[in-house]
Amino acid sequence: MNKLFSKYRIFIWLFLVTATITLASTAGIFNNTQNAVNQFRAKSSAILASGDIVFIGIDKQSLDYVGVWPWPRSIYAQVIDKLLDYKVAEIGIDIDFSAASTQSEDKILGESLNEAGGSVILPV
Repeated sequence: MNKLFSKYRIFIWLFLVTATITLASTAGIFNNTQNAVNQFRAKSSAILASGDIVFIGIDKQSLDYVGVWPWPRSIYAQVIDKLLDYKVAEIGIDIDFSAASTQSEDKILGESLNEAGGSVILPV
């Protein structure tokens, strides 16, 4: 039995260490350490935003400014066109377009999306 234990001692030791670390991690003991590491990584690898990718969402200030909901599709078309003028490479839109619209508004947005050439990502 003693020979068997000494033969598998390293595996038993590794199992116990792994189990202890896993339990400690699950209990949240390493959370402060992980947060400190994340902050250090974020500060040391700071990269300035390129402006190549833009996400469009709606906030209360935007809703109040336009004054209606849902917004006419032409407003999104104007924003897309302006971003393309600024040479934005990718545009992500986090807007639900399931609300009813008019055919003319849909056409305006469709033309803007065609002009963008596939660089606009719509929600699914």
